[in-house]
Amino acid sequence: MRPILLIFALLYAALLSGCSDASEQRFPTYPTPIEPTVPAATPTPQPTIGSIAGFVIDAFDECIIGARVEMIDGPQAGTSFVQTVCGFWDYGDDLGYSFHNLPLGISVTIRATAEGYKSSEISAAPTNPFQYTTMILLAKE
Repeated sequence: MRPILLIFALLYAALLSGCSDASEQRFPTYPTPIEPTVPAATPTPQPTIGSIAGFVIDAFDECIIGARVEMIDGPQAGTSFVQTVCGFWDYGDDLGYSFHNLPLGISVTIRATAEGYKSSEISAAPTNPFQYTTMILLAKE
């Protein structure tokens, strides 16, 4: 049994001698990882223009074909539309009138007139890039 003990003692000594330099660093060093840089998000440009559109209607909520709508102040003063078709409840391509490319939040005055009706003025301001729909009610003369 002594030879076995001798083998274990030699093996133990060999292991100890191999670990005598254990205080030294034997593993490769790697550079400290660098956090990836994410470019700052570019702010999405906010829309600055919108539209005002709508219909000229009577007391019975019927569209008045032939009604004239004119912008009387604002960036498109003098521009006018004549309401020739009116899909009042459709909101399709048959809008009664529309003013596009207007600055958001800037109030304009619109006047509607039609034969046999009293004229009416309203103030409206587009508040988003979509259409701000207005109804202009005209009363019979």
